Amino acid sequence: MVPLCRLPGLWISRSSLLTYSCDKQRVNILSRLEKSISQDLLESDWEELLELVEKWKMSKEVLCKRQDQRPYKERRSCKPRSNIFFLKIHKTGSSTIINMLFRYGEFHNLTFAFPVKKYYFKFPDYFSAQNVYGFSSEKQQKFNIMCHHMRFSLTEIEKIMPSDTFFFTILRHPETLMESSFAYNRNSSSFNYSTSIEDFLNNTTKLYRSNESDSAFAKNLMTFDLGFNHNGPVSPKHFKLQYKMVDAMFDLVMIIEYFDESLVLLKNALCWTFDDVLSFPLNMRNNTSRHVLSVETREKIKSWNQLDWQLYVHFNNSFWDRVDKFGRERMRKEVEELRKRRARLSEKCLNDQVEANRIKEKSLVPYHPGSLSILGYNLKSGLQKSDRLLCHRLVLPEIQYTDLLWAKQVGNETKAYIADKGQKGQESITSNLNFTSRGQ
Repeated sequence: MVPLCRLPGLWISRSSLLTYSCDKQRVNILSRLEKSISQDLLESDWEELLELVEKWKMSKEVLCKRQDQRPYKERRSCKPRSNIFFLKIHKTGSSTIINMLFRYGEFHNLTFAFPVKKYYFKFPDYFSAQNVYGFSSEKQQKFNIMCHHMRFSLTEIEKIMPSDTFFFTILRHPETLMESSFAYNRNSSSFNYSTSIEDFLNNTTKLYRSNESDSAFAKNLMTFDLGFNHNGPVSPKHFKLQYKMVDAMFDLVMIIEYFDESLVLLKNALCWTFDDVLSFPLNMRNNTSRHVLSVETREKIKSWNQLDWQLYVHFNNSFWDRVDKFGRERMRKEVEELRKRRARLSEKCLNDQVEANRIKEKSLVPYHPGSLSILGYNLKSGLQKSDRLLCHRLVLPEIQYTDLLWAKQVGNETKAYIADKGQKGQESITSNLNFTSRGQ
């Protein structure tokens, strides 16, 4: 194995307060760090990697204190964040968060890093900056929000997003995540020949296709989306390195089982308002399509998905450490306020939540694979124009919302491009006419 580089001093990482420029040499170190997690490591490599991650993480706070020379009152002021990266991990309730980010970006006229394929960044391949629509290494254009499906690669993402970007993601208990993945991905190579999730777990040696590109749908899906090897070694050292890397790369890791508490932490981290993080559950299955798991099956799922399970345990614990720092009583009050506002908005906007085939407005029908029953909403009739816009956006499915934002952003870019070409063409004609006049 190629020896790993030592960290040359402190690495200037993303900061929640300041904009830093990325040093190319240190980005190369990060790239080495990202790739090493999936390799067979020697004892000395583990020690070096852990040391590297610790120094990297510590550098954030140290450099922030060194470089933030603003007056104390100004440092304490809260300014809404608009440069945001969200890693959309499969089957973690992320469609609801995507809707929230779409609304904030649309209503604040922010730019989105859209996939060339519009809906996902060439998944399951690792993310590449070349997969972003309109990206050019020469122009080095930056975007405000990136949130579509991808396999995480920080070195490539930093080519797209500003250096003061806020990074966050969300995790889900592996038991319910795998049950959901099995329901949504029955046609994947590993699930295709199993009669039930129990059948798969009892016959993984025969049914699991580890070399297939879609194998992560059947094992350690969160680990895979985060950019690690989902078939990697199962050991305490590997667990420790993996969660330390995630902790260093992301400013917030939400937990879907504590969704409202997560939204409160996100709201305060981004300096947003309650209204900014209001949401209705999207892309949900009907309860009749959910499979009840036995205690034995739950234990088998955790054992089969050990990398995901260890990640979840660590970040579930660290989540509540963060809540303690935030204040339990303060959290209770803010969650209560969030739920009150959601209830009032639901009363204003929603007629009912129904299966897709009962949604009256066809533009609000969510994507539903195969015979799976996905729920959506009917809006109340007679809404005022301003209320209608907000209510419509709150329940607009991800694919349709992407289409709408794509048309706005890409359409405006196309118009600007045509106008710019027209202006340059006009300047060229004028220049030629002037040259001809001088020649005469």
